[in-house]
Amino acid sequence: MRFSLCCISFVWLCCYGVQNVFAYKIPQIKLELIGDKFNVSIPDEDGISMAIFNIEINEQCPVLVDMVTAQRGGFWRSEHAANKLKRNDKVKINVLVTHKDGLFSRTDSVQVSDRLTLTYETIKEAENPIDTCAANIATNLVNRETETKVKKNGKELRRIFKRDELIFEELFEKQDLPNWTYAKFIHSNAIGDQSEDFTALSKANAEVYNGKLFITPSISSKLGTNSRFNVSDCRSPACYEGSHFTCKYEKSKERAYEYPAPVNSARISTNGTFSFTYGRIEINATLPNGDWLFPYIMLMPDKLNCAMRKQIRIAFATSADLESKRLRGGPVILQARENTQSAKLYFTRLSHMAVNTNFNVDGFHNFTMVWTSQGMSWYVDRKQYACSINNGEYAEPYHIVLGVGAGGNLEFEDTTSKPWRNGYNTAFTFFHRSFTGCCARQNHRKACVQINKNNKNVKKERMCSREWGPQATMAVESVRVFAV
Repeated sequence: MRFSLCCISFVWLCCYGVQNVFAYKIPQIKLELIGDKFNVSIPDEDGISMAIFNIEINEQCPVLVDMVTAQRGGFWRSEHAANKLKRNDKVKINVLVTHKDGLFSRTDSVQVSDRLTLTYETIKEAENPIDTCAANIATNLVNRETETKVKKNGKELRRIFKRDELIFEELFEKQDLPNWTYAKFIHSNAIGDQSEDFTALSKANAEVYNGKLFITPSISSKLGTNSRFNVSDCRSPACYEGSHFTCKYEKSKERAYEYPAPVNSARISTNGTFSFTYGRIEINATLPNGDWLFPYIMLMPDKLNCAMRKQIRIAFATSADLESKRLRGGPVILQARENTQSAKLYFTRLSHMAVNTNFNVDGFHNFTMVWTSQGMSWYVDRKQYACSINNGEYAEPYHIVLGVGAGGNLEFEDTTSKPWRNGYNTAFTFFHRSFTGCCARQNHRKACVQINKNNKNVKKERMCSREWGPQATMAVESVRVFAV
């Protein structure tokens, strides 16, 4: 997964427990010149699960960033066909390696000569996992005065909070949730751009009982492009206030997808009732577990930049992540770009989250994020697994968002078992078909043959998804925010 990164001022520093001996050490990064392209790589070794390459050419932006999630031919390789290296170029390469023993880093510099020979120089070689952030942020927390700011009902509270003072609490004890607003609209993929997920949002897929919030996604019963429906009590989301596509569906070539949104789900937020700048947020919840699902357990800014959308994800894991015992968290930036084939927009991610590689999805977990003017840190069940430096990028009021998403063009890479292709106009159609017809109530991802009801000689093969069970529901027990 490749992107260019420039002027993004947060730096990942993943934290692990102190250990004395580590068998793994990143070997020298290899650069290869192959015609008009170049590759950088490190050899594969047992225990590596991911490598992130950061490549800077002649100390200029943009920095090339490539997250490599699988080795090929015994190497973790980043290929760059669109960036030709010239004589006398100087290339600085950093690689972050997720290994079973922790997160390791190495930085090498390569000088390209007049004769296209390569001279290597090691800039930084770490023999132990990165473990610098926890101590720095802990020191800052001890030495600072509290800096939390709170807005309630749109107005900033003019007071200084005590450290660890509880400033927000939701225990879901009543059906009515006065601090929260239910999202009621067709999500942006059905509006005209291709961004986040494949859902239509309403209150119907959420329920509060026994001191918990339950959000249960379901496959839509709306079939085919001839369907028509309106979203009851619809409220258009930010950045789409003038779009009539947010509140009703009918066939139109102006949509990104002509097929109805294939999933019904729910999302709630404290936008307009409670937001804060800097604090410690703790959420006790389960994560949704089912094919192509993921949670929204995050913060979003009160003032949304429509072209550069920020999120702070407190806990995140797609169904593919959960199969590999991965939990992620961190700042996410979605940048709008023009679609060269149409007037519509599409979004790309400019940042990636940190990864915990030993997460068990079963049961409730405590997901915690500490956010200060100095940095952010992420915890699961009171154990820290990552943090980042905050250089002023995150210094405005953010509100809380909870929900369940499905599909989309950003969270799932294209694979042979995935029923839709990212960016294709047929995505809604193939996603929906993977749960219906001959694919209904499947327990395995496999192909089936759908026979046309009107003509039994017409047969089409479908790639099926597994039916969602009770674990597809996200349950939230409590949300608390404390001053820092």
